[in-house]
Amino acid sequence: MIVLNVFIFGSEQSGKTELLKQLSSPEYLSPLEHPYQPTIGIYYTTITIPNESNEDNITLNLGDMGGQDRFNGDVEILAHFDFGLYCIDLSREIDEIKLKEIKDDINKFREINPHAQLVLVGTKADVALSNALNNVLQQLEEFTFAATVSTSAREARGSKKLYKALCLEAHKKLRPNEEDYRSFYNPLNNIQQARNRCLQGSDLYNALDNLNNKAINLPFYVVSALGTEANILLDNIQNPSNPDIMASINLFHENCNELVQGRYQAVINAIWTLTITAAITIIAGVIGFGIGFALGAWSGPGAFFTGLAAGWASSMAVAGGASLFGLGTLAYTATHTFFKTTPVEDAVNEIAALAPSIANEIACS
Repeated sequence: MIVLNVFIFGSEQSGKTELLKQLSSPEYLSPLEHPYQPTIGIYYTTITIPNESNEDNITLNLGDMGGQDRFNGDVEILAHFDFGLYCIDLSREIDEIKLKEIKDDINKFREINPHAQLVLVGTKADVALSNALNNVLQQLEEFTFAATVSTSAREARGSKKLYKALCLEAHKKLRPNEEDYRSFYNPLNNIQQARNRCLQGSDLYNALDNLNNKAINLPFYVVSALGTEANILLDNIQNPSNPDIMASINLFHENCNELVQGRYQAVINAIWTLTITAAITIIAGVIGFGIGFALGAWSGPGAFFTGLAAGWASSMAVAGGASLFGLGTLAYTATHTFFKTTPVEDAVNEIAALAPSIANEIACS
């Protein structure tokens, strides 16, 4: 079964729940007069759309958040969405206060779900102000929307355009278009770009190559996003001003697991391998080179940046442990975050012991 998650959000009384009812039951018509009942928390329902390239249909899990609750409390429940449908009441004027609220909502969703597709949904089209949807688009020109549609839950099939847009965007996510195929088979897809930044034959190079091989059958958008996360990881562990390299590694692992959402065990294993390799690289570099730096025996900042330019991962690790206390914290964090089983702990200890001799082999440029 293929499952995609859709988050419906927007201001109070923007018609989200009525729209959701019609999406899940096309024959539903919102009554002309009915008392407003605010949604408390998040209301979930599902719809099914046909999958053109597979016998399995696509299930869309739709979550409708009450306008008064949006982005309050634990933001974790707002993560892991593939689409965000932002609903705007086309029958109301948008003043500066309301516009700021809308932009804040969209920015917060984008922050929590950086890889999700955004769809702008105008509601209550049957009583819309003149040229309302176009005016909203102009006011929100800083945002990129995968689709823009107007709807009315008071009209028969009033959500048909939105349903078609969701079908189209879901198929795009799951089946790359012609340009995506060309990009996917290009030797420089995002994962391979990250791999090629590493010294060929190094542990990180091999781990990224393994991830690329395991991800070959995933939807292109997932492959591309995994590669983006890998490049961000390399940027973070290369950055000498990064105060917490292990936090960057943790974030990489969490984001990648979000992308695969537990559906591809081989890819999850590859992500774990890459995460552990990055942590081992940092620990090995810190133990091999960081102690002298922490005790004042390092030959100055120039040596660090020379090593960084040369592509030594061990040099970049020093940035995350600029003191002896920092070194201990870094190693402790990595060990207790990733290496809870005895065999892996043994592997860490072995690599740490060999760090001085293998430092030149574990490299990223």
